[in-house]
Amino acid sequence: MARRKRLVRKNEDGGAGDPPLVRPRVESVPGPRWTLGSRVKDVLLDGARPPNEVSLSQCLKRVGCDGGVPNGDFKMDVVIQEPEFYIPEEHTRRRILSLPECRTYALVYKVVPLLEEKGIAGLKQWGDADNAAVKNELRDELADDGLWNKTRGLLDNAFNAVNDTEERERRREEERIESGIKKVTFVEGLYDSVVNATWACVKSGAAGEPLGMKIYQGHVSKKVIGPEMLWKEKEVNFFNTPDDEVDEQRDRKDGIEIFVLTSRMGWPYMVYRGAEQASKTPPKEFYCGVFVRREVVRVWYIVKNSLDVMHGEAADESTHRFTLIGSPGIGKSFSVGAFLLYMLLRYDANRLHIVAWFIDGLVYVFLKNEQPGKVLEFCDQMAAEAYIRLQVANGSQVYVIYDVGRSQIGPESNWCRNWPGILISSPNDGNCKGWFKSDGAGAVYINCHHVREIKAIHVWRERLLHPNSTLSEVENTWIDLSVRIDVVGPMIRYVLFRKNYSLRENEIGSVMWGLNDDMMELYEKVIDNKKTWRESKSSHKIVKLVRVHYEGCDEDFRNKGVSPKVYNGLMKMVMLRKKGTEERRQILEHVLSNYGRDSAHLFETSTIYTFLRKELLEKVAHNLVKLREPRNRELPECDSVICRRDSAALYPKELAFIREGEKRELKCGVLYVPCDSCFPVLDAFFVVEGEARTVVALQATRAEQHHTTVSKVLQLKKDLAERFCEWNIFTDELRWEMIYVQPAGGNVIKTKQLCGGAGVARKAVSTFWNKVQQYQVSLEPESYIGVEPAVHVGALMNIFGEAEIEKNIKKDEQKS
Repeated sequence: MARRKRLVRKNEDGGAGDPPLVRPRVESVPGPRWTLGSRVKDVLLDGARPPNEVSLSQCLKRVGCDGGVPNGDFKMDVVIQEPEFYIPEEHTRRRILSLPECRTYALVYKVVPLLEEKGIAGLKQWGDADNAAVKNELRDELADDGLWNKTRGLLDNAFNAVNDTEERERRREEERIESGIKKVTFVEGLYDSVVNATWACVKSGAAGEPLGMKIYQGHVSKKVIGPEMLWKEKEVNFFNTPDDEVDEQRDRKDGIEIFVLTSRMGWPYMVYRGAEQASKTPPKEFYCGVFVRREVVRVWYIVKNSLDVMHGEAADESTHRFTLIGSPGIGKSFSVGAFLLYMLLRYDANRLHIVAWFIDGLVYVFLKNEQPGKVLEFCDQMAAEAYIRLQVANGSQVYVIYDVGRSQIGPESNWCRNWPGILISSPNDGNCKGWFKSDGAGAVYINCHHVREIKAIHVWRERLLHPNSTLSEVENTWIDLSVRIDVVGPMIRYVLFRKNYSLRENEIGSVMWGLNDDMMELYEKVIDNKKTWRESKSSHKIVKLVRVHYEGCDEDFRNKGVSPKVYNGLMKMVMLRKKGTEERRQILEHVLSNYGRDSAHLFETSTIYTFLRKELLEKVAHNLVKLREPRNRELPECDSVICRRDSAALYPKELAFIREGEKRELKCGVLYVPCDSCFPVLDAFFVVEGEARTVVALQATRAEQHHTTVSKVLQLKKDLAERFCEWNIFTDELRWEMIYVQPAGGNVIKTKQLCGGAGVARKAVSTFWNKVQQYQVSLEPESYIGVEPAVHVGALMNIFGEAEIEKNIKKDEQKS
């Protein structure tokens, strides 16, 4: 017999259009998913709608009272407290209070306050084993076995359901982890490859070798190269004070610029897998060698001292966890992580049994207490953690290298807090937050590479990749790299690889042009050291981290422009934002006090403006030296246009900032300064009138050399053509001079700077560059000698040419 359809009266469940008073049938919707945090009030409602959402009129309709009532709009959470007042008619009141949902409301109204008074607000408190006495008191106060039985039944059922669910989830998680442990891969040969990695070093001061550097493989002066030859702790544990420059050349008595540590199978950062990587460029041998510099060795000494303290060998106070923070792209994972792994595997095996490297979802577990040593690769991080936790419970000592890597996801708060280790990260709070919350986590900051270290890496790489390269080829390639350093900074990820460099150069340009007022205000605070800039999507492209030490404090860091080009651009933009003399004076005062009187950044930013002052241009003309050909020992006679004519009539009397998208007429007597931080080849220029017009290009630098490339010269011509009207009409008639302006007492450029690179335009560009007359001048402003910073500021304000800048700002305001 067919089943009859159930007829629903119009007023059932609140009537047409009204929501039902109880939740739908169990067959249609699963029950609520309780947790230990669920409130007892919600559990006791047993699926009914909360009383504050149900009106009295809806309940009246449920019992067939369709007529209007005076109190029908009141909600049931109010009505249930005094039903006699809101429902005077006894028969109606009894029918309403008999509704299942209203009996539930009465239960909630009476029981929940008693539970909360006794500290039971949620399921967790209800299920605590030590509250039996509280439950007995509650039963007595209710004085109603029916209410008590229903209350206990609902809460016990919910609590048991939570326990059952958590138990099932725990078992599933254990099965998943157990399955992950069973799927672990044994990486055959990797332990031996790492622990027996071979050593080489690159030493400077070798005459006749490429860039004066020579590679020593396996031994130096009949001593085997290895950890015994590393620099001592006092040699690497230096700090930059606020007046120091990170790139200052420090004494290298041994001549060793870098060590190279090579594992034939690679490192956990990039394990060689045979045929799958055999076709990669550079070849796998490049990734098998890691570069060990002084900054890397310093990190090891910090970790080693911590381990010694933990095992009672040293008495000093030390933390058991560290966070290594440095600029992206400097080899924190590739160099620091690999070198720490090597040294930890060689640390006392009686004190350290397991070294685990977490990186990008993979975990490599090195077992030192196995004979021979083994390496397990886990694709499931939780399975690896469970395995290590079991080993630690059995008495093993572990050290963790947690590499945030490309995922940019750090560990959760209080992650495995009893395991000592080091987190490798960029300056991003999100990566380090969970790790820092652990007790005793300390910060270790790492500087970028020194230019000489990058030069040594270049020499080693050239011999590896191009073993037949000639001395001149190695040196010409270095010219390209030095130009890259000047633009993107000492970041080997972008300096060593052309594709990475091109992408980063474009990114820097986009960031600089995209800076709004809010961002510029922040960078201005970074420049005057009022604010520490941490990494964002754009900041790490234009600033770099520098480790410093302030008296009475642990090591700290501050930020600088990632390269002279970028810093100069930021300074120009900051100065242009300053509308008054006093504001510019203040920013210069901050820069001087925070970066030191001899700051390379400040010198390279401000010194070109000396050419706006007649008396200083006369000094330039008097001290100018013409650069000789590299193989010519004789000093040529200086024949610059500013030496041959009256310099008083030549000096630029007006300042003009040139921007992309603006086209203007080229005039004599104007000092043109590009606003673009990545403008190639020159920092500024002016034109001198004569039989043949002369372009005097200016390049301020503290470096020992400042070569350029074919592509940079081509870009220079293109940029000038886009910014000046009819530039190409008379360029053939122009005579070019390049003056390298340097601070007295520092490095001195002595020979003509070269133009390296290849391409179809090389011949034409080389012809042009060979015609450019090159000069050098060392400047030592009198205002820098034996006087206070306030006087330096005054001198610099004069150098910047207050009247000219004011005039230029007013012109720009009128244009806009």
